[in-house]
Amino acid sequence: MLLGVRGVGKTTLLAQLYFYATSKMPQNHVLYLSLDRLQAFGLDLLEVLETYKRIVKPEKAIILLDEVQYEEKWDLKLKLLHDEKRFLVIATGSSAIKLKESPTWLEGPSTGNSSQ
Repeated sequence: MLLGVRGVGKTTLLAQLYFYATSKMPQNHVLYLSLDRLQAFGLDLLEVLETYKRIVKPEKAIILLDEVQYEEKWDLKLKLLHDEKRFLVIATGSSAIKLKESPTWLEGPSTGNSSQ
């Protein structure tokens, strides 16, 4: 998960990753989705990915998700994709208000430094 304010280059980084990845593996095994555009068209991320899996049938794929904060329940959907272990998912987000609501599973393993 790449976080940052608007205009720092997160989308540009995803584009660079896309072009690098497609030079190393079949182009249809790398998928870039802008979630603000999916929302504008009334499309759900998991439905789009199910269609992608049905049509392309990749054993492994790289999924690049831009502006995840536009997807309802984005945190749960990213976890489901991660748990599937079929995709390498790289996501960006820039809305601090919505991203603050993200779950602790995005933080990785506990270091034991938290005070409970």
